[in-house]
Amino acid sequence: MRVSYNSIDVTPETTEEKQMMFAAKANAQQLSQRFILSDKRTSGLDYDDRLTVRLAMSRNSILKYIAAGKLQPYPIDGKIIVSERSVRRFEDGLVPMAIVGSSEDKAA
Repeated sequence: MRVSYNSIDVTPETTEEKQMMFAAKANAQQLSQRFILSDKRTSGLDYDDRLTVRLAMSRNSILKYIAAGKLQPYPIDGKIIVSERSVRRFEDGLVPMAIVGSSEDKAA
């Protein structure tokens, strides 16, 4: 498989380079996942998108963390959706990122 960037050949030559490339692709794909605070799994996905399963917490515990500002949700159509990136920040004990266009973002 040949890979180029700006007309420069950047095809991985070693097994280590190939492993790094595939790991980066897998990480990017995982970061695009989102989780829903729901009891039902969304059909058609290749992963379990229930937030309670991802965090191994009860619904009430998750709602407490959201209310405390420790976990950043993205409410869409009445559903509470949390991105993989937000889950990782929560697990690492980091402050959630402000949503672009939010009142917090405008105050900065």
